[in-house]
Amino acid sequence: MSRAHVSLQQEEQGFCLACRVKPLSDLKVEVLGGMERALGQGRGWPTWAQDR
Repeated sequence: MSRAHVSLQQEEQGFCLACRVKPLSDLKVEVLGGMERALGQGRGWPTWAQDR
């Protein structure tokens, strides 16, 4: 995973890029950084995902 996006400390804490994983069950996604403003407060998320 690129250190430009995920630091070693973050990786050790379980952080990863969504494009680099394949979930095997339901998961909770939290937006971090610059995309938080663009997707925050339910904007950009399908209605079924907003209640989870």
